[in-house]
This record gives sequence, structure tokens and C-alpha cells, in this order.
Amino acid sequence: MANVSVLTVANGRLSNESISVCAPYYQSYYFGTTWSDYSGGTLNPYYGPFGALMAFGQGHSAGNNNQVPTLVLGEVCTWKSVNNPSPIFGTGTDVNTKAYNARGDFSYRPYAGGMPGFAGQVLVNQFTAALAADGQPPGMHSYNLVTVLEPTAGAPSGTLFTPMIAAGAYNGIIDTQSFTAYKMTLDAAAPSGAAIWQRLFTHPTYPAGQALAGYASAPAHVVYDQPTKRVILQDSSAYQPRWYALTATSAATAFVQGTGTALNRSDYASGSYSHMMIGVPERRLAIMLYKKNTGFLGARWMDVSAAQPSWINTGANITLNIPLDQDWSSACWCVDNGCIIIGDIKGSRSIIYEILLPAVLTDPWVATSVALSTPVLSWEDPSNRTYDNANVYGKFAYSPALKCIPFFHITRNLRLPDVMYAIRPRGV
Repeated sequence: MANVSVLTVANGRLSNESISVCAPYYQSYYFGTTWSDYSGGTLNPYYGPFGALMAFGQGHSAGNNNQVPTLVLGEVCTWKSVNNPSPIFGTGTDVNTKAYNARGDFSYRPYAGGMPGFAGQVLVNQFTAALAADGQPPGMHSYNLVTVLEPTAGAPSGTLFTPMIAAGAYNGIIDTQSFTAYKMTLDAAAPSGAAIWQRLFTHPTYPAGQALAGYASAPAHVVYDQPTKRVILQDSSAYQPRWYALTATSAATAFVQGTGTALNRSDYASGSYSHMMIGVPERRLAIMLYKKNTGFLGARWMDVSAAQPSWINTGANITLNIPLDQDWSSACWCVDNGCIIIGDIKGSRSIIYEILLPAVLTDPWVATSVALSTPVLSWEDPSNRTYDNANVYGKFAYSPALKCIPFFHITRNLRLPDVMYAIRPRGV
């Protein structure tokens, strides 16, 4: 059995609620979409003694908020916001300004009479307005595009990295499928709001804000290979692996179109958003886990240490049929037991699967069903699952420092007190 602890403010294991760090000039109702609505995140092992869970997302109808709410992990966990969101319509705390910052676009009218101070149509482009306000891009559908780079002298707690290839700005005013990348240097000792998103790399042919329909498709994923300083990108298209080449100071120098074997998606479930790419850094692997057209888990892998990484498309021999629910992405690597951990199992919130990764990847991948001591109710019930509330992406991640998976997930309409689950796999 895998032990599960439940952390809340009421039992003293959370010091505050996530909504408490929403900027006062943004409407808090939509703050939950930073976790849901195609939003991703990552576990940053370098942030504080035990690491931190960091989220970034929104975009389209989820909103414009580009905050990175951060759960600093420990015996008692504490929420903070490492950056302040762009004041697109100012920093006023009146109800209109808060609403416009959260979801304002060309046509949105949350209150009769339109936006005070604007006549007729509100001709505001959120992408350029956010950049003009403070240089940060607006919230976007981040999927599995958020990763963390190792600490440097200027970033003692690591650097967040994300390419902007998905939808940004409320209502899709700009599809930022541009391959322009942003970074956020981090220092756990700094106060809330001290960090800021900064443009790291602008693609010379596809600048920020240029729609590239068909050249990159969501959901998309990244895996960081530290020895080669490459952030490997895989989107949902049939393109060959691509990557951002970084310097020793984590500055992007090039976006490279590789020549390796492309990912074959022929057995993916039709129309499914159910896939998740994870990294196995100790073995220099990227593994794509996905829902097959049979409804069960499939896996393919790639050696990211190769000069030209290529997908092995024969598929893993997983010894059990693991049923996946609609819009699934709860998977991570557990270095301490050598297993891939699969959560959000179709039909049960009370089990996970542990898949032992074999030394020879063409050998069977032995899977074991493991009961949880407490159901994880943050995985959406099948009757309530939609594209924009079930996906978890990189926010389901194992912490070697805590020997558990600190898992937190909410949706835009969830007004219940925060609940975080600490899931401890077997043998750690």
C-alpha cells in the first residue's frame, strides 16, 4: 500500500490558502485556472530546503493572469507568489479593474456599460499590453511546457523556463505559437513578487505573437537534459524532436530542428489530450506516456543524450492493461524506487500503478497496482471531467527530498478549502 497524507489549513499542514496570494488587482474567481484549464507547472527541487511546487497557466477563456503561485514545501507548506502579474488595466482594486485584468479582451463585457475610460470597442491586445506593462507575457495554456533549470550565480533557486507555443491572452486574441522562450530567475530568500518573466530567446523567423497554426500543436511537452543544456520539445504534431540550446548561464542561443525519428502517434486515442512526457535524468531518457486507442496506457521512449534524439516507436511492453480516464496526464518518475508512477486511474481514485523501468527497455515493463491509504479526490470524477479541468501535467511530480509526490490541483469553480495530498510510493 502507498501511504497518503492529507494537508489542509485546518490540520495545520498548510499555513495559508492558495487564493490568498492572488494579486489584489486580479479577480480571484479565475485564479484556479492557473492549475486547471490546460495549465502546467513543475516541482522545483532547488527552491528552499525541500523544494516547491510551481504553477503557471491560464490563457484563452481561463484568463490573463501570469502569476506563478508557489507552494513552498516542508512540514508546514506555505503559498507565495514569486512574481506580480502584469497590470494590463492598472493596479486598481475596484471590481471592474480586477475583472478586466483577469479576462479583458476586445469584446468581453463583464459589466454593463463596458470598461470605464474606454469608448466603444476596447481595442486592447493582451499580449502586447502585458509586455508593454512590465515585459511579461500574459497567462497562456502552458500544458507540459514548464521546466526548471539548475541554479546559477544569478539564480540560486533555479530558473523557470517555458516556450510560448500555446494560446495566450483571453479568448485567443493572440496564438503565441512562436517558439519564443521566457525565463524566470528564482531566489527562495527573495520576498513575494520579486521575480519577473523575462524574454530569453526570440525565434528569428517566428517572433512572439505570430500564429503558427500547423507548425506546432498542443498539448506540448518539454524535458530538460542538463548535460547537453538542451530543453527538448515535443508537441502533438508529427515533427521530429526539436530543442532549445542553452549556454552555461541558461541563456538560449538557438532553436534547433532535429533530424531524428519523429514520434509516431498512430495508436493514440482519437482526439485525446491524454499524454504526458516525463524525463528520467539518471538514464538520459524522455518517455512519452499516452492513452492508446484501446483506452489503456502506452509508452515510447527517446535517448536525449544522442546528438540527434530519435523516438523508439515500437512501444513499451507494459505487463498490465492500465485504464486511463479522459484528459489524463498524472505521471512522474520516482528515482528512489526506479518506477514510473501512474495516477488518475480510470474507475478509481484509490489506486496508483508503479511501473518498474527495466535496464533493457525492450524487456517487459512490469506494472503493479498499488492501493492508496486514502483516496485522492483532486483527480476529477468521471462525471465532471472536461478538457480544461482534468489535465495535471507537470504538477504531479516526485520529490526526493520529501520522499513523496506533493499533489495539488483545483479548478476555476472550486471554492472549497485547499487540500494537498502527499502520496508516498512503495520502497522510498
